[in-house]
Amino acid sequence: SIHHAMFKSYLIAGFRNAIRHRLNSFINILGLSLALGIAITAFIFIDSQLHVDSFHKNMNRIYQVTSKIEVEKRTEEWSDSPIMLGRTMLQDQAAIESYTRIEFGYADIRYQDNAFNEQLWFVDPDFFDIFSFPITAGNSQPLVQKNQVILEKAIAKKYFGDSNPIGQSLSLKFRERDKQEFTVSAVFERPNGSSLYPTVLLSMDSFNDLS
Repeated sequence: SIHHAMFKSYLIAGFRNAIRHRLNSFINILGLSLALGIAITAFIFIDSQLHVDSFHKNMNRIYQVTSKIEVEKRTEEWSDSPIMLGRTMLQDQAAIESYTRIEFGYADIRYQDNAFNEQLWFVDPDFFDIFSFPITAGNSQPLVQKNQVILEKAIAKKYFGDSNPIGQSLSLKFRERDKQEFTVSAVFERPNGSSLYPTVLLSMDSFNDLS
């Protein structure tokens, strides 16, 4: 067809022109490639920032309490607060419906021949009511007992493979303390776009026992 022939003619002419002016063509193609790369990277970054944590159904009602600390005549904002503040605010502030604290630690975890050092998240029972991490297996209220442990899906697979981890026992060793046994009560999934990276969750009561 006429349009096909014209397009082929323009394509051949453009290719010949590019060969004839190689340096200019290289600069133009490089500039176009860089511009497209920057545009795509910017789009992905902005999109990820706009949708971060959007899977939490109560996203617009979740707030983090921070502390402003005076350090060497300047004010710094820390993502930390007194451990009793949540319970006190729940009692004194009618606008607060629930709270969860998060403390971090490490332990050597063993199941049969599988042993790894893992980061621990110590949280309150309302953690899964506030944050909408989908529970894919086990108890929907998974931290009702102190000796329970909750595993992120990838962590569960690392220890148990394709076997069902619910009800299985994990041996945890905290620093210089004796080993303690914890029962897997649930497995959860961390969706893409989460700014939180929980892996192994224990109750805040366990943290208090270790303190």
